[in-house]
Amino acid sequence: GSSQRGSSGAITSDGLLSLSRAFLAAGAQCVVVSLWPVSDRVSQLFMNAFYTSLLQGSHASRALDYAVRTIRLKKNFSNPKFWSGFVLIGNDVVLGDQEERMAAALRVMLQHPVENRSAFKAVKFLTERAVERIGETRKVSAQLVSYDDVRKRVGSRTRGG
Repeated sequence: GSSQRGSSGAITSDGLLSLSRAFLAAGAQCVVVSLWPVSDRVSQLFMNAFYTSLLQGSHASRALDYAVRTIRLKKNFSNPKFWSGFVLIGNDVVLGDQEERMAAALRVMLQHPVENRSAFKAVKFLTERAVERIGETRKVSAQLVSYDDVRKRVGSRTRGG
């Protein structure tokens, strides 16, 4: 396999694909990437347009088209080097109701972070509790690895009373 970083330290196409595969393997339905570096302003325009379209119910491919068109129509960014490198890898998803509501709420919160400080604290608290519950569930599942283990646990509870 080839190196994941070029001589300049930039991530190569192999590295980009490996990173995308890692996200997909971790459960992401799709990943949007840029095949080459773009400015922060272009990234900001892209993400805003992409998520605006996605939150309005568009499939990821349509949201990508909308975001690219948004950048392309800006006078300062009409050159293809600014917009042609964005690609969608994975499924052409539409956000579900839960994801849509969460993404919309976070988007509003991020527009006014100082005013929403207490909401961010609540989200952090709830996320930490959810992660703890997931960890506890995995621990219990890992402890009950064999029939004998299950029988011992269930048997010890039923015998004692």
